[in-house]
Amino acid sequence: MIIILTFALTTILNAVLSEDAEFCQRHGFDSTLLECETCGIVEGVTSSSALTDICHRCCNTFEIVKAKKAVFSYDFQRISAELAEFIQNEAESIVNLHIRPSRGTVATLTLLDDKGRDIESFPVNEWNSKDIKDFLKDKLEK
Repeated sequence: MIIILTFALTTILNAVLSEDAEFCQRHGFDSTLLECETCGIVEGVTSSSALTDICHRCCNTFEIVKAKKAVFSYDFQRISAELAEFIQNEAESIVNLHIRPSRGTVATLTLLDDKGRDIESFPVNEWNSKDIKDFLKDKLEK
């Protein structure tokens, strides 16, 4: 009995969610990507309360998790001159960025949580210093 009830509730919920997604798409919104902050912008550029109401119906609040620390691992012989200059002249100014020379390593940025566990790693050998600074500004807790 419980299995049947669970299945029925799941089916109804999926139908409602699917209907909501279709509603949003019909009105020009993608509910899987629309952040509720964006609805504030919509309110500022339109006088249509109906449009802003639809926006709020379709939006989501996404939790943005920032890393506590980042580690830049690299092999000095395998990085570009620009990355070498970044390490020597700019990296120290970025709070919670730790530089780790490592022989044979492709330049990599690793984001860590508050317990020092890897969240995600990114090969950055082809990045320039602006890319790295912008990325860390978005991803690294201050």
